[in-house]
Amino acid sequence: MGPWGGMPGSWKRATILAIGLGLILILFPLYRLDPNRVVRGTAVFFLDLVGSWGLAAVGFLTWGAVLVLAFGFAAPAVVAVWGLLGLWGLPGLVGQQLVPMGMRLSPELGFWALHIWLLLPLLLDERRRRWPLHLALWGFVLGVLAFQSGSPLSIFVELRSQQNRLLAELVQHLLLSGTSLAVALLLALPLGVAAARTIWGGWVYSLSGLIQTVPTLALLGLLMVPLSGLARLFPTLRAWGLSGIGSAPAVAALAIYALLPLMSGIREGLRAVPPQVREAARGLGLSEWQLFWKVEVPLSLPLVLAGLRTAVVQNLGNAALAPLIGAGGLGYFIFQGIGQTSADMVLLGVLPLLMLTLGADVLLRLLEGAQSERRGHVRAGL
Repeated sequence: MGPWGGMPGSWKRATILAIGLGLILILFPLYRLDPNRVVRGTAVFFLDLVGSWGLAAVGFLTWGAVLVLAFGFAAPAVVAVWGLLGLWGLPGLVGQQLVPMGMRLSPELGFWALHIWLLLPLLLDERRRRWPLHLALWGFVLGVLAFQSGSPLSIFVELRSQQNRLLAELVQHLLLSGTSLAVALLLALPLGVAAARTIWGGWVYSLSGLIQTVPTLALLGLLMVPLSGLARLFPTLRAWGLSGIGSAPAVAALAIYALLPLMSGIREGLRAVPPQVREAARGLGLSEWQLFWKVEVPLSLPLVLAGLRTAVVQNLGNAALAPLIGAGGLGYFIFQGIGQTSADMVLLGVLPLLMLTLGADVLLRLLEGAQSERRGHVRAGL
């Protein structure tokens, strides 16, 4: 019988998790003590943070993981939240003793390795229906910890120094994404219906697919030329904010990229309505207009929402390139961080963007699932 023989499955998983946690905490540095955002400093291990109580703390953490997973009184999400609270909150508790004035603790290899190890049970969890709860817990932990005013963790130091700019760029990012999505929806609604029913609509659909092959950055550059020309020919447009740089080309490019997923959802949704359902509706005396609004739209809505979800997530991600043409957004911190070789600046843009895209995806997936159930009720009624 092997070393795992006779052990329940929960104990095996808990023991593996505990061993991994202990090895990462002992072997890899959790943080790095830096004088500023650019200059690299000295590595800080977990034992350096807790001093002579280090081995006892490691034993407590690993045994706690064993108990939590083995007895099954907490979900893997609770284990992840518990570990993340320690990772992000520990510097705030011991920072005054270990971090000299003006220095900062930057995350190191062990910090990110523990994230992966703690989240692994979530990723392997077979209870897929709970993943929105897992993401909500993740967002809750990060949101609460963002208010750690005295933490020397470098990300929080950067957040405190850039909080006004971060709020302004976040609002700008949402405005760019929301405005471009509204423009794309206004165009996609009639064009998607036409793509499902007419030849010329199919040509427009093919053209939107061809545009998707153009890289986002190249399209932003291409749009600068005609918009600059229009602004020169019509000074009134420049007074309204239309020019070759800024928000106008960014909104135009994002709207163009959002057309294909939106049109695809509408087109495929209408085509997925069974012919016998249409015939049954006509047999009940519904006009073509009533057939469209009362039967085809409700039945096609799940696929339409799937296209909308793709467009929203894509728009939020592509808007990160908007600062390259002076439009602002969360990408400002990403490119500033890359230029200054500052991982903290990059994370200041990446983490809010990640939460936005994940949150939008979760909400629209839930809405899509609700509409799928409603679709079944509509079909049953016919």
